[in-house]
Amino acid sequence: MPAPVINPTTSILDYLQHQYWTFRPFASNAPTSWSIDPMAPEGMGFDPATGAITGACTVAGVYVFALRAHNADGASDPLVLTVGIEAAAANPRSLAVEVDIDIVTRVARVAGMDTAAPYQHAVKANDDLIYHVRFFKGSIRMEVPMNQLAWSLKSAPDGDVLAVSGQWEQVGYGTDATYAVHCSLTDPGLISELEDIAATSTSPAQQFVGLGEFEWLQNNPPPAIGPDPLRGSSQAMRILVVNDHRQS
Repeated sequence: MPAPVINPTTSILDYLQHQYWTFRPFASNAPTSWSIDPMAPEGMGFDPATGAITGACTVAGVYVFALRAHNADGASDPLVLTVGIEAAAANPRSLAVEVDIDIVTRVARVAGMDTAAPYQHAVKANDDLIYHVRFFKGSIRMEVPMNQLAWSLKSAPDGDVLAVSGQWEQVGYGTDATYAVHCSLTDPGLISELEDIAATSTSPAQQFVGLGEFEWLQNNPPPAIGPDPLRGSSQAMRILVVNDHRQS
């Protein structure tokens, strides 16, 4: 089999500083790995298995780097990418927790985190939380037509719901579709749970690892099988919940 040949349909990308973006190259002849030289820009990640470059560049500037696809018969010619990152102030969207959900396995994870980690991310009572949710089917990012997206938090699988999401909106479309979900961690049940831990704990940091779950309603118009809409939900995602130690 010949060495891979990269599809050069995209060679110039322009994004804002702190803006999350993804570039996924394609190559013929079954590449088994990818390489990049030099490294991806600051704040970006590179996946040598797929060649994908993802993240939010934290430093403005013009970056030039080369991608190569590899298989057992050699390496492709380099695809040289010039990426212009325009200076921009950080905004609330850049402070969101990025979550990827596989609609087949229903696994939800914070982007870049190992699902085997003790918890996926940490939150603090009385704070606001914003998720940016992306849906995938395997490695393919999808736009999922929905009329509702929600999040809830429990301290245990059979425990009470301690926090729920409120406002949500779709940001972007097609393979750029992201769903922004706002959550407020002020529910009396959540505060009570942490107060109960505080009353029985000798540790100065009262906390627990809760279980967060995303739920959505997906359009399923006739003549499709099943009801319209269809309910979907993710597997539980472990979240460290920490008490608010502000003095009253």
